[in-house]
Parts: sequence; C-alpha cells; structure tokens
Amino acid sequence: MKKKKILVSLLCIGAVLGVASCKTPEVTPTPETPPVTETPVTPTPTPAVVKYTVTFNSNGGSAINSVEVEENKKVTAPTAPTKEGYNFVGWFSDEALTKEWSFDTAITANTTLYAKWEKAVVEQANAIEMNGVAYETITAALAAIPTSGDTNTYTIRLNKGTYKENGLSYNGTATIHIIGNTNAKYGADVIIEGRGNNMGSMRGRELLEIQGTGNIILENISLVSDVSRAEGLAASQAEVLGTDTKGNTVAYNCSFYSHQDTIRTAGKAWFYGCYVEGDTDFIWMEASGSVALYENCEIVSVYDEHATTHASYIAAPRMGVSSKVGKGLVFLNSVVRESAAAKENGQLTYLARSPWTSGYYNQVAYINTQISDVELEATSKAPNAPWYGNMIATEYPETVIGWKLDSKSAASLNLTGKDYILSDAVTGVEYNGRETILNRIYNTGRLKYEKDSANYWDIASLIAECGFEVSADSSSATLEGEVVAESTVYVFDGNTDYSSICNGFAQDQSKPHYAGKNGSTITIPVNGKSYVEIYGYYAGTAEVKADTDNGYALAFFNNGSTSTEIEYDHIVYDANAKSVVITAKATTYITKIVVTPDPTIGAASPVTEIEINRSSAVETVGVAVTLSASVNKDASNKSVIWSSSDESVASIDPYNGRITFKKAGTVTFTATACD
Repeated sequence: MKKKKILVSLLCIGAVLGVASCKTPEVTPTPETPPVTETPVTPTPTPAVVKYTVTFNSNGGSAINSVEVEENKKVTAPTAPTKEGYNFVGWFSDEALTKEWSFDTAITANTTLYAKWEKAVVEQANAIEMNGVAYETITAALAAIPTSGDTNTYTIRLNKGTYKENGLSYNGTATIHIIGNTNAKYGADVIIEGRGNNMGSMRGRELLEIQGTGNIILENISLVSDVSRAEGLAASQAEVLGTDTKGNTVAYNCSFYSHQDTIRTAGKAWFYGCYVEGDTDFIWMEASGSVALYENCEIVSVYDEHATTHASYIAAPRMGVSSKVGKGLVFLNSVVRESAAAKENGQLTYLARSPWTSGYYNQVAYINTQISDVELEATSKAPNAPWYGNMIATEYPETVIGWKLDSKSAASLNLTGKDYILSDAVTGVEYNGRETILNRIYNTGRLKYEKDSANYWDIASLIAECGFEVSADSSSATLEGEVVAESTVYVFDGNTDYSSICNGFAQDQSKPHYAGKNGSTITIPVNGKSYVEIYGYYAGTAEVKADTDNGYALAFFNNGSTSTEIEYDHIVYDANAKSVVITAKATTYITKIVVTPDPTIGAASPVTEIEINRSSAVETVGVAVTLSASVNKDASNKSVIWSSSDESVASIDPYNGRITFKKAGTVTFTATACD
C-alpha cells in the first residue's frame, strides 16, 4: 500500500478597519492614483512521499525485519541471516529461487525477497565416515550396518574424491543415507565408480544394490559404471543403482552414469535435481515397483560407439499387474534430450518401450517436461513414435495405464490430438505435484483414483528432516471433497472366529488362511453399494456374487506361493444388496477380505462383445491348448465361462480355458459372459 504524507498550507488574510469622525477636514488635492487590484495567491502543495515495504523471507534462517523504502529508491542489503548447517547464498525475488535480486534495483512496489541456502560442507578428517566412525572403504561401512531388526538411520559421509569400489550392497531393515560432502551440482566431485561383482545376474551386476525392507537416501554423489561393451561381457546390463527393497528410494542432487539399465527401482522412489544418462532401457522399474518420480531432473540419451545398434529407450516401465496401480515412471518438470554425440551420429531415441510381452503394466508419464531429439516418425517397429513397439496389458485407456504425456510435454514435441495426451483437468488433479504423484493410485477394481492409504509416504517430512531445498508443492494425496470411507476388514489368520459367516471354509491348521473345498462359501455382509477386496494365495477359483446380482464374477488365486497374495476386487452396484457370497469351485485359500461402502458407485457397464484368441484350427489329440477371451474394455464384469459342444471329443475347463482333446472329431468351444 502506498503511504502518503500530504502537507496543506493555509493563507490567512486579515482586514484592517478605519473609523472616521463627522468633521470634514481640509483636503489638499493630489494626483489621482489608479486602483490596485490584488490577485489571490494559491500555495503549491508539497509532493506526497510514497513508500513501499520490503519483506525478507529468510526461509528458516534468522529473522530479518522488513523495511520501508521510498518509491524509486534502493533497499540496503541487510546483514546476512544465519541458519545452522547451511551457508547463505543470497536473496532472490521469486519463491522458486531462480531470480537473484540486485540491490541496485529501484523499489516500485511492495516486495518480498527470499533467502537461498546451500548445505554447509561438512569438514571431516577421514575420507569415509559413518555416524562419526572412520572406515577404509564404503564396502566396510555397509558391512557394519545390522541387517535385521534395526530401523535406525546410518549416515555415510564421503569427502570429495573418487572411490573405486565394486558390488556395494545391503540387505536389511535399516535406512542408509550416503552423503557427499560437496555443494557441486549433481554431486560431480564425489564419485563412486565401479561395477557389480557378478555381471551375469540381476542383483549381482549392480554397482550399488539395496534389498530388504530398509530405505536408501543418496545425496550429492555420482555413481559411475566402468563397464564397457568393448569388453564383450555376456551381459552389458550394468545398473549403477538397483533397489529391490520394500522401503523407499531417494536421490537428491546426484548423477548416474551407465549405458544399459542405468537405474532400476522397486517400491516407491523419488529423484530430485538429478542427472541420469544411458541408452538402453536406462530408467526402468522392477515388477514390484509402484512409482518412481524424477523431478527437476536432466535425462540424457547418450551414444556408445561399441554398441551394435544405436537406438535408445529412456524408460522401460515394468509394473506387476495389480488392482492398485501406482503412477509408474513419472518425469516432472524435467528436461529430456540427446547428447551431442548421439545427435551427431543419428541415434534413434524413444521415450519408452516394453521389452516384455505379457504379465505387466506399462506405466510412464512425462509431465511439464521439455523433450527434444526424440523420434516422431512412425515405423513398423515404432508405430506409435515417440514410443517404441507396443504396450502390453492394454485393457485400460493409455491415459490411465500406459504411456502418456501431458499437454505441455506434448507441445514441446508439437504433438496434438493423440490418445495418450492427458487432459489438463486430469493433469491438474493427478499429476500436479510430488505428493499427488507419489501417494495416489488407480484402483482398477473401483475404476477410480484414490489415496494410497496402505503405502502412504510422508515425503514432506523426509524433505524437512534431510534439509533438502526443493520447489514448493501444494498437491495432496486426498482431493478436496474426497471422502476416505471406513472399511471393515476380515483377516483369516485364526485370531478371530469367523465360523458364523463360513460354510465349509475353516482355518487350515494354524496357518494364516482359511481353506475351502468345492462348494464351500464365505458370506460377507454389505450395506448396499460397496467395494469388496478378496485376498488369497497358492491355489483357488471362486465365484463371487452379491445377493441381488443375476450373474457372478470369477476370482483366481493360483500363484503357487504362500508368500505373495493375489487380490481380486469385486464391485457391488446395487444399493439394496445385503451380502456377497464367495463360493469355492476348487480348493481355495483366502487370507483377507476388505469391505468399503461407497454410495457414489455408478451403474455397471454390460458386456457387449467377446473376442477369443483363436479361430477355427486343426489340433492334435494329446497336445495341450488353452483358450483365452477378452470382453469390451468398459465392461464392469470381465469374467467368462467356457463350454464344449461335444465332451466326447474334447472337454474344456470352464474357468481357465484349458482343453483336453480325447479323440478325433469336430468340436466348438463357447465363451459366455458371466454378467
């Protein structure tokens, strides 16, 4: 607000009155004097003094008082603020700290200046220290960390230099924080260089491999592979970082150098302000991965003169099929480009590909990212350039599960009108910041996005704890007006007696599941429209049906393992439904059922078409054949059941489509929708 001070001058004019007597005096004539006309004098006001307020936001440092400065005057630089563990860089005019302020600038409006900080470089006598203890090698420091039951944080600090080590690994429960004692961009002068100890195997070929349930945090370091294709190694795959942990992965101001498979992540991962280079699938995700966010990063496709082909694939987004689908590989506010050598040598660069043919989701998104130097011309091998090959598991729109760009990233490539371009409305809700990207998932059972309550990652607290300087994020894991309903959970581990809702299903000895044979049932109460999540493992086929449904759906739990659960999601569309019945059609193992009411569930979409994977064919008796069928993508119930026109010629398993040929003859197999 302009503050004005106005001075007003008043001119006071007095009148003098004379009094005359009645006596007439003698008058001596004088020359007549012309009358004098007086002109009023208007005072000139003093100009208003306009002042503005300059506010100093110290961003967590010591407080600096605001000051008032006259218009078009300069503000004097205050005494530099202080902040424990940080060095003051300077004052900036924007909250993002991209525009440094010059104190030669005239003040013309109320102004806020923001302090920028950089972490103070820790001075330590030893090149490698962990929690204050010196170690000869990084390998030795990692070996000293407990592997079971310890969830503490172990901080390994490295002075500037190059550390040549191979096969760095940890498999345990602790959090490991490796920090380079530098402020250099991308940790350029703290270098860990080497390779894995077994280049022929995954989880052996990585320079740094993390397993278990702990977390890994990398800060201000460079991981550099010394593997060259010129060596003729049987496996040229050479990750500098591989994470197979159920914990989280963080990299801040780091760089990663390799060619094929530079980075592989699982679980949830966040890379901020990092540099990543490679050529073949050099940013990829393991099947157990949910999301890996590369924010404010520089992604570079490089040229390798020793490679037999010169095509580069940035992302290989392998994600296991699940009803809870994370955002996959996401590049936010980043830059994607080719190296100079790649451009000079005509390398072909694609945004993503799938080296796999089935069994996975391909999840990748480029959001507000400046992309250049990628292939846009369609070919037989890249019909959907800038993507290479074809996606797998395409039963959902690409903008939900698939390869996608937002409109700004697409604009950097002059792309419009593509099915894989996200609407601005979806981008603004589901991809508008790190909190949303890391902590919202797509529920295929519910056909909508929701908060990842089961695996929520408090990324804001981690940023504050580590003291990372990052861009502001106002996104949220829970949208405005979104209600997270209370769920009823049935855990069939023997701790609760569920015999009242079971007929034939019972706890299998002391094991953490209920088992039921063909015809056994579990009846779960519901209150109208609901989501019912059914978890099982090892073996099982079941029909799932609400009491008001005409049809039923099929749930399969045949994974041959008791260490990993399979989840089946069933939607109850009828507001009058009172129960859901699960009927075993073979020996079935159930571990958990979760019921969540949701009155906003809409109407079910019917099956309108069925496509079978084979047409008429001549088969040989004794040769195994399995049929599969798919229904229209928008159908709510995708289950089909199989039948044979002549059981004497061939029978077919009604649930899995496996055929048994018995004799020569002609037979027709029919797939019928279960809805």
